[in-house]
Amino acid sequence: MSNRFEVVLEKLPDVCVSRVSFDDGALLVQGGREDGAIAIEVRFTGVHFVGISDEGSKLRLLRDLNGVRGAILRSESDPVMRQFIVESLDTLEGVELFHYVLMLGEEIIDVISGYDPDIRVI
Repeated sequence: MSNRFEVVLEKLPDVCVSRVSFDDGALLVQGGREDGAIAIEVRFTGVHFVGISDEGSKLRLLRDLNGVRGAILRSESDPVMRQFIVESLDTLEGVELFHYVLMLGEEIIDVISGYDPDIRVI
């Protein structure tokens, strides 16, 4: 993988829908099955950035990942992280942050956080 992503969790449960809740800096992402049952929950105590994209708009990332799907990935340095640092006018340079990529269903959720996620597969 050219972006040097580390696989945090691969082969996630079969999810087709994502639900994202953001409350006072804390983030909860739920992946659900077709019948509405929740299959996975990913919680972050605090986040700096959340972005949600349809997988069709992230074709370069998918190409660079050589077909990896249904996974949670982490990177310390990739284009999204570098752009985020630039946008902060470098005030976050040197702060320990990670870029997480949650590939749930047809959505790709980008999260930048200094906290490791709490992942619960149901």
